[in-house]
Amino acid sequence: MRKIQLFLFIVFCSIISGCSYKPSVSDDVVPGAKIKLVFQEGDQSLVFDSIATRCGHFVPETTENALLGSIHRVVKCDSLYFIFDDLKQVMAFTETGKHRFTIHNIGEGPGEYITLWDIAIDYTRKKLVLLVDQKILYYNLDGTFTGHETTLPDYAHEIIVSGQTEFLTLSTYTNNELSKNSIRTINQNDGTSFDYMKPLHEYAPSCFFLGSNLTSSVDGTVYFTRKFDSNIYTLHEDSYSIEYQIDWGEWEFIPKEDVQYECSDIFKEGLMDKKVYAVYDFQRGDSIITFRTNYPGFYYGSLNTRSIYYILQPIDGEFNLPLVNAMPVGGTDGMIMFDLSQFYLEKQLESIPTYGNEKFREVFDSMSKDSNPLLIFYKLK
Repeated sequence: MRKIQLFLFIVFCSIISGCSYKPSVSDDVVPGAKIKLVFQEGDQSLVFDSIATRCGHFVPETTENALLGSIHRVVKCDSLYFIFDDLKQVMAFTETGKHRFTIHNIGEGPGEYITLWDIAIDYTRKKLVLLVDQKILYYNLDGTFTGHETTLPDYAHEIIVSGQTEFLTLSTYTNNELSKNSIRTINQNDGTSFDYMKPLHEYAPSCFFLGSNLTSSVDGTVYFTRKFDSNIYTLHEDSYSIEYQIDWGEWEFIPKEDVQYECSDIFKEGLMDKKVYAVYDFQRGDSIITFRTNYPGFYYGSLNTRSIYYILQPIDGEFNLPLVNAMPVGGTDGMIMFDLSQFYLEKQLESIPTYGNEKFREVFDSMSKDSNPLLIFYKLK
């Protein structure tokens, strides 16, 4: 239900002004020690506490101006969770689920937008960053607009801010042609930009996947994944490097040359034949990494054993509950969130009465059909 969206960006100009520029371009890959991870199927289910530490849970306060749609991204800063959903809005909640504010400024005036593509936190300047329409808007962490925006020349998918650099993923296929680069960076100090990373051949140009290809960790490391690529990259201001390389074995999807796949066909082929062609929602802990792919289920890797495991169903040990809709929490030290709607919880209890316990029942009984989802947080080991 979550969608990947489109967009792109440019220079970090001063107050509400657009600037013209000519980005520098590079295709250089930084040589480095990449870690090869070998895939193997795991157990049908896994108690998630074995690879992560539970950080807590809450049902976000549900009010007239605090109704969440399908969640696209969540980032954390100063004990606040900032959640971006498919209703073109950003909501801020405390660690106990108290609603602080909602940004839903549809329009064409200052601080307003028609389409909201993505959000990020600028941890250096303590700003909430919105990638919208063909510009970037900057808000204070209390939800007020700073009056500053950056006009962009074209579209991109996602945005991450790390240190003094803004990272954007570019549209790789436009007007039936492959674009020149996948990544653009903007230096906030002097406004210079840099384009790099030549796109792969586009086997499925009209297919987008649920989740994020651009993620980051608390130390500012920026990770990037893409379709038909078994590598997980780290991005730098003017270059990139391969951080992890996954050996999928028999699960690797090998596209046919000179073929452009329809979305339904490639999805069906991947599902029926157990083939992986897309990795997204990457997150890293001290020794555990997690991500999702086009093939349903949950994936985690052990950096100690250099192995990747597929799990059909992670289980929350505290509630004895199957977990779904995992996504990384941006700007944290390996935190991930599971998004469980009231409808999903109700259906699980109806179909498998042994799920849940008294502690869970207390939470579930406090929810209504109109409630925001139950959010459960873990920190990867």
